[in-house]
Amino acid sequence: MSESMPVLENAPSRPLKILAVSSLLPYPPNNGGITRLYNLYLRLAQHHQVTWVSPVYPGTEEYVPQVESFCRRLVPLPLSDQIPFPSRGLRRLWFRVVARLKWERLFVYNYGYVQAPGLYWLPASPERLATIRELVESEPFDVIVSEFEGTAEMTSWIRGIPKVIVLHNTLSTLFERARQTGPITWEDRLFYRAELGKIRRYEKKNYAAFDLGITCSLQDRELLRRRCPDLPGEIIPNGVDAQRFTPQEFTGQNNRLMYFGHYGYPPNADAVLYFGREILPLIRQRRPDVRTWAVGHMPPAEFNAIDGLDVVGSVPDVRPHLVQADVIVVPLRAGSGTRLKILEAMAMGKAVVSTTLGAEGLDVTNGKDILLADRPEDFADCALRLLEQPELRRSLGEHARRLVEQEYDWGPIASRLEQILQNVVAQGKKPHANG
Repeated sequence: MSESMPVLENAPSRPLKILAVSSLLPYPPNNGGITRLYNLYLRLAQHHQVTWVSPVYPGTEEYVPQVESFCRRLVPLPLSDQIPFPSRGLRRLWFRVVARLKWERLFVYNYGYVQAPGLYWLPASPERLATIRELVESEPFDVIVSEFEGTAEMTSWIRGIPKVIVLHNTLSTLFERARQTGPITWEDRLFYRAELGKIRRYEKKNYAAFDLGITCSLQDRELLRRRCPDLPGEIIPNGVDAQRFTPQEFTGQNNRLMYFGHYGYPPNADAVLYFGREILPLIRQRRPDVRTWAVGHMPPAEFNAIDGLDVVGSVPDVRPHLVQADVIVVPLRAGSGTRLKILEAMAMGKAVVSTTLGAEGLDVTNGKDILLADRPEDFADCALRLLEQPELRRSLGEHARRLVEQEYDWGPIASRLEQILQNVVAQGKKPHANG
């Protein structure tokens, strides 16, 4: 955090006391979700008092001082995920029947959270709920913000304080796309409709208790509106630090493609495996000299078996690799929300080829500031066109940089979020908030 501190534009006259509940710390900015948290709350905390509530998982303790350097306070949540099981009545009887069957999938469906690639939950254990209850009873907060959809149960029960939920993704959409693209077992097929229904019930029940839902894209806002028609919705898009990610001159050509992301997030790993198995061979048939960098944390071992793929792994700063890459590829087939990787590449004036889903939620124009392709053959053709046409690369990069400057810089986005929170506080809590 040695770079200059960003300033929130149009700073408000009255600071807010914000209680932010999250499944993750807002530091370090090494994946899309944390990058968003860091850039927004770093700016909000310049003029507002932010109390951050989240688990501090083993291995992340070293980041606590950085969080405390801009948040007023960090309150660690207990690490226990255990939620209480039924203690009496018919539910207790059914619990004992299911437990005796020793069928894990059925047990989890009845008494746990649906598991699928890309779904992350912060279970509302009694210890965690007690921590939050003690906080809201001991301190007068102006607004509560639940970051990430899997945290909804942690705060949906609170009365008397305006509540906002920020949906980085849409759970039901993530689940459907994970089942469409990932390996499918017989249990996945058997439980598909039941598990999807459970997720949708979770969304409808918990989101309805909030005063406002914030999504990252118009598409996700429309999905939220269908799930919870009475819940007001706003869009706070993902962004990029346009002063940090800037175009840099690179005179050579490496015949180098690049994908970057956190591969602990299953859609990122799937994107590289799909690219390496179905698209990269088509490219190398025509251009054997073309290679691809896979940059980012936690690359799976399967990457090493892909011909023409160089596994770079974790790097302290992605910008030097972006400078040297000729084309950025985003062959995503799953996930929702919007992709910070595309915005960071665009901010540096790089040419990007993406699937339609990969660029979902971004105000891009195919052929002007990005190339979009969904079939492997079309994706390969786009990548080859960009490698062979430097002027097309330059034109796409210039238009992409202009788009980022106009619509996706974190400064104005943080100011928009600040105004939304001020409005929620001014309007007060909804009268039917759940208890």
